[in-house]
Amino acid sequence: MGHSLSPHIHNPALRELELNARYLPFPIKDLKDFGPHLRRFAGFSVTIPHKVQILDFVDVIDETVKQIGAANTLVNRDQKLFAYNTDVYGTQQALKKAFQDGVHKTTLLGTGGAARAAALVLKEKDCSVTVLARDARKAERFAGEFGFASDALSQAGVYRGDLLINATPVGMSPCSDESPLPTNALDYRYVFDMVYNPLETRLLREARQGSVVISGVEMFVAQAVRQFELWTGHQAPAELMREIVLRQLAS
Repeated sequence: MGHSLSPHIHNPALRELELNARYLPFPIKDLKDFGPHLRRFAGFSVTIPHKVQILDFVDVIDETVKQIGAANTLVNRDQKLFAYNTDVYGTQQALKKAFQDGVHKTTLLGTGGAARAAALVLKEKDCSVTVLARDARKAERFAGEFGFASDALSQAGVYRGDLLINATPVGMSPCSDESPLPTNALDYRYVFDMVYNPLETRLLREARQGSVVISGVEMFVAQAVRQFELWTGHQAPAELMREIVLRQLAS
């Protein structure tokens, strides 16, 4: 939690709306110890490695959580805990313009939680998707759940299309000099990197030469806006939250 930007954006947002609430980070090693105390709070963000185990402590699971199998948001409503995954909403918002531009043929890198959120959005939009991962068998199993094609990441150079999504952590700070793909494998109209720190990953920097790039900041801010609105029932000050994220990442 020490690296999380969430306290930096949610607390100013709460103050902006003059709400009597505060967002606090809790470093928790074992959910079994903290689980009995969950209902003392209005809501939570849930981070790795607790996104799956937290489901053992909730009462109602949103459809997005059922499909992804993990939650990143809890809301306490009359002592009932509701679980959501706002990464799906964040992905939808980040790709809104790309979908309006008619993207269809997509390459998705990764098979983790972020990739699953992206896969749900792509399936909803009836995109033609190929999933690439270092482990070709893992990519095949993941792709089979959604009716997608699959291949090994080593074959990335033969693929091109409308949209490339990096749903792996490759390129995340402090390893910001890394990229999941070589420059000659970036033949796409749009490139979306779900990594948001650094602000411009190596993948986006190299893709910018010939593609429209979408930063992971767009997804991060949108999912945080959705969290805020689920917790408070108020419209979030989205622009303020975005400005804070950009300022924090630039510092």
